[in-house]
Amino acid sequence: MPEDTPTSPSPDELARLLASAAQARVPHELVEQFERRWLPDPNRGQVWRLAHANHTTLAMIWAPGPTTVSVLPISEDPDYRDAHTVVFTETPLHAPIGVWPSLEVSVPTWSLDRCIGQMDADAVAASRRAFRAQEGETPNPPPGDRLWSDLGRYREELADRFEHFVALTWADERPTVEGATTLDELLRKRGHDLRWLGSRLEIAEPAVALLAWQGRRPLNDHEASRLASELEVDADDLRRLSRNIPVELRAQTNRPRFRPQVQAWASLQHLSEFDARERIEERILAVAARSVGDESERWQALLEQFLTEELASP
Repeated sequence: MPEDTPTSPSPDELARLLASAAQARVPHELVEQFERRWLPDPNRGQVWRLAHANHTTLAMIWAPGPTTVSVLPISEDPDYRDAHTVVFTETPLHAPIGVWPSLEVSVPTWSLDRCIGQMDADAVAASRRAFRAQEGETPNPPPGDRLWSDLGRYREELADRFEHFVALTWADERPTVEGATTLDELLRKRGHDLRWLGSRLEIAEPAVALLAWQGRRPLNDHEASRLASELEVDADDLRRLSRNIPVELRAQTNRPRFRPQVQAWASLQHLSEFDARERIEERILAVAARSVGDESERWQALLEQFLTEELASP
């Protein structure tokens, strides 16, 4: 008996198929969940996905801060738990999870990539009790206990998932050059003054030179290279040393809500996400330095304006 061979649809059948497909609609809930990233400001009890480079993991927000956030690692295999792991069955993931207060770590706020949902008040309270109970304790497994051996390996693997994100907090730290943490401190150690800096950077206006001296006008790449050659130090370290970024501005650029735009600008500029965030802060600080009046409450508006204009440019 000859095998059935596939046949192409007739023009009428193809038209009906296309018309049917055109009427299909993706449910609004799925669009919200998969096409848009929910990026609220971090709050205790929220479950977030952390993501950077090829690293992703899940955590519950414990203590939010402007530039770093304390999180409790989440395991999706609650069969493994230590004495203080809290297991929940009703979760934003719609699956049981284990929350590990004993593995609490601090990660950059900007590494929060997507909010999955909010744990309820009872879950937060249970986590608080477990966190307080484990403070100052170190798990001591019984010698030769196989269950503890498996748990120990699992615990180490879970902790390893967060090492990459913990290391990112170190990158945000201001570099030290010859023990100095600011440009003016380094120049003073070398015996240089404001007039010397202005002459080397060819800045005619004393007020502008003062902004550079104070770290309120970061050095651009050309200025950093020129000054680094004179001082015989690394140009990139010198450029970062010249940045006295207000904590209010850093808090804005670290907010998860701005991360998609920062990533888009980084891609356009062929920069890493970290370098792009630094350059954005420098650009905004330069704009604020030229403005008149107190800009301390305008960092969010300046950041939104910068990202809107830059991403709208052809």
